[in-house]
Amino acid sequence: MRIRIENSNISDNSAQMAFFNCLKKAIEDNGMVITDKNDYDILHTVGAPTQTIISNMRNARRRLIPIVYSPLATISPWNSSYYEKFIIKSGFIHAVGENEQKYLQEKYKGTNVILIKNPEVTHDISQTLFNANFKQLYDEVIIKHEEAVKDNIAKRIEKLKNDVQDDVLKDVLKGCLYMRYRYHRRQIAQKELEDFSTLLIKSDYDEDKMAEILDRLKIYDFVESLEKVMEEKAQLTEGFMPIMAIDNSLTKKIKNTIL
Repeated sequence: MRIRIENSNISDNSAQMAFFNCLKKAIEDNGMVITDKNDYDILHTVGAPTQTIISNMRNARRRLIPIVYSPLATISPWNSSYYEKFIIKSGFIHAVGENEQKYLQEKYKGTNVILIKNPEVTHDISQTLFNANFKQLYDEVIIKHEEAVKDNIAKRIEKLKNDVQDDVLKDVLKGCLYMRYRYHRRQIAQKELEDFSTLLIKSDYDEDKMAEILDRLKIYDFVESLEKVMEEKAQLTEGFMPIMAIDNSLTKKIKNTIL
């Protein structure tokens, strides 16, 4: 798992810097990777809700990447920010104390507020437990995010139920939409490419209907280009392609997202 950490204005606060160092240790001790590249799985923002922090969150949301936010007690009734209205959309908010957790739960109703204390300022938690709690949190974030994505895809297919009644075709269409989501995140795993190729090879469905629905879903062009990538990298042959593969600029972009 790759974690990108972005922070604001914490260098002058010893408690916040201590938390930041504990967090980096937790990530590394759990065998995860801290990255400053764009192929990250979770964005973890730390510190006051500045314009920079909110901008980073917005960018992650546009790419459909889940977010964990640790304001570190910088959000309070006497210290509000214009940008706070975006925070409720962040997904998971981390609190370092009971009072902060209670306040955030009341302020951002419906948002997941998770309590994990800072081991550098309290004896209530050890670094080892801190590590385990953040591993559990990150795992939960990924699971819930993937569930939400797949639920959204299923709802899109369900809207087509009058035109798509074949379960096999539904599964293939779901696979197309999921691959489009992975491309949108600029993160297509080689195994995902191979699994989708296997699905296409094993599935028997109406290809004309498939082409029609792909066009209605506005992913026809994407699937054309994806098939060309799968031909080169996942052993998909022409006989198992629902539409004609094409090699173009989008094909090259897709290739560049493969991990």
